[in-house]
Amino acid sequence: MSRITLDADLKTKLHGLTDQIELCDTDGRTMGRCLPEELYQKLLYQLAESQRPSLSADEIKRRRESTGGKSLADILQALGAS
Repeated sequence: MSRITLDADLKTKLHGLTDQIELCDTDGRTMGRCLPEELYQKLLYQLAESQRPSLSADEIKRRRESTGGKSLADILQALGAS
């Protein structure tokens, strides 16, 4: 990701980045959008949360009560990381 440091004049033009901003070229075509950091983080977490599979209460209970599986040492050995 590239990083641009805003000088005082550009920061003023962007209204301090306190709200969403649409960046357009001279023909009015949208080139990109800028979001305040707080809104960006909120949207990022919402997206991540929406990608997480939802489990029913019965499935959560079943998984908690299940026994067996492999130890961490066994998993690492199988991965060749021991």
